[in-house]
Amino acid sequence: MLHAIVNRSTPPSAPSAPLDTSPAASPQESTTPTPADFDQLILDLQQGNGAAAASRLARQPALATMTDSQGNTALIVAAEHGALEAVSCLLEGPERARLDAANNAGDNALLLATVHNHLEVVRQLISAGANLEASGRYGNTPLILAADRNWTDVADALMDAGANVNAANHKGDTALIFAAIHGNRHLLLRLLAAGAHVHTRNSVGHTAVMMAARQNHADMVRDLIKVNADIDGASHARYTALILATEFLAIDTVRVLLDANANVHLRTESGNTALSHAAQKGHVAIFDALVKANANVDTMNNAGATPMMLAAENGHVDVLVRLLKADANRDATDHLGNTALIRASEKGQHEVVRTLIAARANVHARDHHGNAALMTAAANGKTDIVRQLVNAGANVYARNEAGHTAAQLALHAGHRDVVKLLEAPPLG
Repeated sequence: MLHAIVNRSTPPSAPSAPLDTSPAASPQESTTPTPADFDQLILDLQQGNGAAAASRLARQPALATMTDSQGNTALIVAAEHGALEAVSCLLEGPERARLDAANNAGDNALLLATVHNHLEVVRQLISAGANLEASGRYGNTPLILAADRNWTDVADALMDAGANVNAANHKGDTALIFAAIHGNRHLLLRLLAAGAHVHTRNSVGHTAVMMAARQNHADMVRDLIKVNADIDGASHARYTALILATEFLAIDTVRVLLDANANVHLRTESGNTALSHAAQKGHVAIFDALVKANANVDTMNNAGATPMMLAAENGHVDVLVRLLKADANRDATDHLGNTALIRASEKGQHEVVRTLIAARANVHARDHHGNAALMTAAANGKTDIVRQLVNAGANVYARNEAGHTAAQLALHAGHRDVVKLLEAPPLG
């Protein structure tokens, strides 16, 4: 895009010169650039014509002090596009560009060179004395940006020059947190060696070890543990590294954290433990590891849901079988009176219902509205489950608190196949 509008401080354009067939510009033209000259310079830079841009700057050094309508100087555009020759010319010319000038978006040459991974331009700007701690409108310093974009060489160059390893952006994210997110172990170790703070939290309370755990960067979690990262620290929503690792099925990290004695009993703000999440997700290996670490198989979240209920309603039979072997309470009720069987019946989890019936779960248990598993299955049109429950001895004539039978609930919901089945229940 052409940058047609320039800063009004630009010197007025020179009067038209007489026709001249010689290629060389007149002294007046070389010292008094016009807006069109600046537009052409920007276009050269954007199209990768660095040599042409450098030549133009040599003839018209005053171009270095001009800006477009977005506040971009030639140096900013040259740095953004990696035009090394033009950057050199701008930094060394008689009208030296303002090194740390920022555009209207708050970005300066070093920030943009960093974002676009122009390593040699970054090095040149550093050598010229660019401010390593200048930040854009979101508070990102060059080092934070390099870590966020996972540009290791640029980050190394910035750290070699003494960039602040503990700077944080407006969301509280640091270079260490971004290194943990991206799994950049080289950068993480270098940041730690330079004194990066492992306990720094971002705006939602996440630390580097939490982010590494979430992404299953097990080696980095181990590195952070070695420098005393708090593995039981919690985010604002009360997620710990272990719960995050479980939530995102990061089995390798779960094992690292359990080896470091992470607390398996901590809960999120909704009351879920790591085992609750493992049951809900159906991850058998994580579930087994947590149970081996003495996680409570009957823990309840804020809604009263147990791991068995969470596994049951999500159809995770393998986890359910393990819970039954661990003697978890198969008839526990949540705050609405639902059992695992009721919740599984509502969701149509056939294998779960079959497993619970075989384990002698109570088919007559009712929720706080008097609905048994049969009523819930009938109301939701779960014909196969209705058949299983009837065969298991569920009472087809029982009524809920509103006085409705399972057949009436099915009829009201338009499930005629269920109604037929309930009017002529199968034998045995």
